[in-house]
Amino acid sequence: MEEYLAGCIRSSLSLGLYENARFLGQRLVAACASEVPAGGAGWYLLGRISRLTGSSKRAAECYVRALRLEPMLWVAFAELCMLGGLFPGFPSPPAGSRTPKLGKQKVPLASLLLPLRRALHLLSQYKAREALAALGQLAPAQLGSAGVLLLVGRCQYELVDYARAAEAFEAARAADPLNLEGMELYSTVLWHLKRDVELAHLAQHALAVDRMAPEAWCIAGNCFSLQREHESAVRLFQRALQLAPHMAYAATLLGHEHLAGEDLAAAATAYQHALRCDPRHYNALSYGLGQIALKQEKPAEALGHFQAAARINPGSSVLRCCCGAALRKMNHLAEALRQLKCAIAIDGRNPLARYEAAGVLAALERPQEALAELTALQAIVPRGPSAAFLAIVPREPSVAFLMGRLHKRLGQPDAALRCLHAALDLRPGAADRAAIKAAIDKVCMDEDEEEEEL
Repeated sequence: MEEYLAGCIRSSLSLGLYENARFLGQRLVAACASEVPAGGAGWYLLGRISRLTGSSKRAAECYVRALRLEPMLWVAFAELCMLGGLFPGFPSPPAGSRTPKLGKQKVPLASLLLPLRRALHLLSQYKAREALAALGQLAPAQLGSAGVLLLVGRCQYELVDYARAAEAFEAARAADPLNLEGMELYSTVLWHLKRDVELAHLAQHALAVDRMAPEAWCIAGNCFSLQREHESAVRLFQRALQLAPHMAYAATLLGHEHLAGEDLAAAATAYQHALRCDPRHYNALSYGLGQIALKQEKPAEALGHFQAAARINPGSSVLRCCCGAALRKMNHLAEALRQLKCAIAIDGRNPLARYEAAGVLAALERPQEALAELTALQAIVPRGPSAAFLAIVPREPSVAFLMGRLHKRLGQPDAALRCLHAALDLRPGAADRAAIKAAIDKVCMDEDEEEEEL
């Protein structure tokens, strides 16, 4: 009876019938008064059912029980980390007694698993730098394995170092070409890097490997998104969600495409679905619901979403920058500057944080400090053809335009003209071009004369 129920549960999970699997799991527990069949594996199966049906607390309890029975059950530990790993009874690292051979040297299994477990737990808390340090304790043979390289890629992705993330993901794909796990993140990295040829090749490879894998359709969706074919990208992300309704990242990508197409209602629905799948998926909060609120001119609501995302990932410079931008729209300039300075302290090479900080300092009538931030920003941008900056840096005409206005305010008309003409040379849009030309015409006027003219 127990084996029959377990088989039915596995079939239900493979077909996406999660509520049916939960019902069968309850029947299985009731049928086994003494203990769950298969020990740790049985508890892991029940935990997976609970997670897929939205019962995160119950899932965590099942995973902890599974790890107490089978301390080396890696999948249970990985899924517990996905839930945050902040639950009572969180298992301590295993003290393995087996001693497998690594080359000619015998290495205790615990010494291999301990850095991996520590790294995975740190990464689940979005402490990417500490996770990289933990992975650095592994032997060179382990560092070159596909699983470890995927973790390295995820760490670099969270650090917004897309160039290094791409290197790690590509090395992982070379080590295990048939494994599509994590390749959806690799496709997002290539999207940020604007490497359309590599992204198209990755999409073709993924679909050839497994057309039933949701990761393959996420990759294909990113490929079309990079070509600005948003309708096609939406259909591909929807296909990924059909295959894996619980995949939060696919729902978030779908929301991004709806947002790019200005369909705010559909975007909000997709982001909310992502949060139902994974309440700790901060991308849906920050780049999703927060950006929608900003577009709707609701900065207070946007700030709430950004702060919630920052509580999940407090080490993100980009999230602090988003908080600062929302506070600036609310005219809370002092608090906005504090958030932006915090973003710069976390990542001194975040150009968007420096640009926003310069705008706040200009509004606070501190033009010299604002000019210093923009000068530091210009020192970053030329070294940044590597993806991180191409993805988030403001258009250079706006930087040169703001520098020109600041030089004018400081009584430096020659420097102001140089910056404004440089902004024109960078081919801004029609509206920006008109504003820059108007500023050039008024560069020799003082502020009182400008007010009289207005």
